[in-house]
Amino acid sequence: MSNQGTNNTGTSSGVPTGRKEKQPYSFDPISTFKTYFNNKESKGNLTQAQHNINRIIQQEENIEEFKNLIKTDPVAALNLKVDSSYKKEAVNTIFSDFNDDTIQKVLFSNDKEQLDFNTNIDVKNRPILKELLENSSSEEKTKFAERIKDYATRNISNSQFEEKARLDLIKLAASKDKSSVEKFLALQLELKNKMQPRIIKSVYILTPEIVEEINIELKNKGLIIDSLTKDDMIKLAKEVNKQTLNSVIKVILSDSNVLSNETNKILGLAVGNNTNNLEQTQSGIPNPPPLPLNGSMPPPPPPLNSQGFSSNSNNFDLNKLQAEYPHIHSLYTQFTRNTTVQPKVPLQPLVQPAQKEASQRQLMPNYM
Repeated sequence: MSNQGTNNTGTSSGVPTGRKEKQPYSFDPISTFKTYFNNKESKGNLTQAQHNINRIIQQEENIEEFKNLIKTDPVAALNLKVDSSYKKEAVNTIFSDFNDDTIQKVLFSNDKEQLDFNTNIDVKNRPILKELLENSSSEEKTKFAERIKDYATRNISNSQFEEKARLDLIKLAASKDKSSVEKFLALQLELKNKMQPRIIKSVYILTPEIVEEINIELKNKGLIIDSLTKDDMIKLAKEVNKQTLNSVIKVILSDSNVLSNETNKILGLAVGNNTNNLEQTQSGIPNPPPLPLNGSMPPPPPPLNSQGFSSNSNNFDLNKLQAEYPHIHSLYTQFTRNTTVQPKVPLQPLVQPAQKEASQRQLMPNYM
């Protein structure tokens, strides 16, 4: 009788032995070591040599993920723990298509990889920004800073930003073009002054007709291009208080050295003689602070009596504001008067008489 069909191994004579066929042996060293090291690491028992091996294993795994991500999401690829040569490749890819969406990810992604529009832009809680700066050349940092400033000038009025993040954008925008900040400040003050009489029991009462009327007037003054929604108007108006106004006014009254230092501080670059918080050597000893973007010696810090941002005071020179920005001064004076003494007169229509509008036009700059 034939022995065909049996799974048992046999002798050379074909006599079955009753033993199961031996399965091929496979060994995955990466997976084995990873499991072993992770178990030891959780107990705090890894030696330095084992730490190093574990890091190499992790990097090898990250490299595979990096190669996939670099084509679709270079910002996420930059955040992986890989060798600096790979990170520089990610930086180059990011800069090759540095659009507004990418800039937003770099500036506002927190350590949980979520967009954070509430807090200050700070390299200590912006890991992608930190990685990008640490792996960029001086020339790339210069281009990066200019693109960020340009982004800020176009987005300071975006309703998604909260007070702290917006103020940082305002500082960045002012270091490139103060007129963009002047225009935004005028927009906020115009909105606040027009909406202040329409507060009833701490609630803004804005009918669709009033919203449309405000939009028409703001467009005629060149302060907006696209119409604002009711929610946009309320959000922008609610952000206006004496403290925030004073902070923004101090920005537009500051000189270029102060604004340059503020920009560098926001982006984690060299600030005067301050210690650099970004880079440290592997030994843990801080590196000396890098030179500013242009490679020259850092500018001296502002004098103690300067109106720079080092001061805790929110005061500013009202006479300087009147001399340099008369329209902003006029709007600010009206805001102060409105918020100090509550109006008792009936609500007035927003469209002003022609003669009053003509007189105000003399003070109002052309924002178009």
